[in-house]
Amino acid sequence: TKSNYNGYQVSCNGGSNGSITVAASTTAYPVVYTWSTGRSRTINSGAVRDSIIGTLAAGTYYISMTDASGCGKVDTVVLTSPPALGLTLAPSSYDGFGTNCNGSSTGAINATPSGGYGTYGYSWTSTPAGFTSTSGNISSLAAKTYNLTVTDGNSCTIAGSSVITDPNAI
Repeated sequence: TKSNYNGYQVSCNGGSNGSITVAASTTAYPVVYTWSTGRSRTINSGAVRDSIIGTLAAGTYYISMTDASGCGKVDTVVLTSPPALGLTLAPSSYDGFGTNCNGSSTGAINATPSGGYGTYGYSWTSTPAGFTSTSGNISSLAAKTYNLTVTDGNSCTIAGSSVITDPNAI
């Protein structure tokens, strides 16, 4: 059996929390498991299964099982992960500035995430502090730096920031 994160076996692209459990249908002990990861395990009695839990990246793994009578089998297990998360932030532009007038709150930022799994959650903050939002696109912004963390359906995250600037005062 393989781990399952909404149809993927590794929760985040580039992650390493995949798991595999294999079981031989023999009682001819000892049973030797040899993994393509370099792990080897000999089972002399009891349940004839072996696992690598929560440390595997997406990829193809081979597991060789051999019992005392010389019978053997090789299994191939493929673990997948969702596409890499991406994030594009598009700030408003008024002749190269984020607001249309010095001191105004006319800026906006559109966030476009991609990849990952499922729906996205948004968490905006600002530097200096004072602004928070959970919307994908934000508006009525003053000149500041706005920081966004996007979380997908598997709790994978990507972060970005965008600066809204004011034109010079008249």
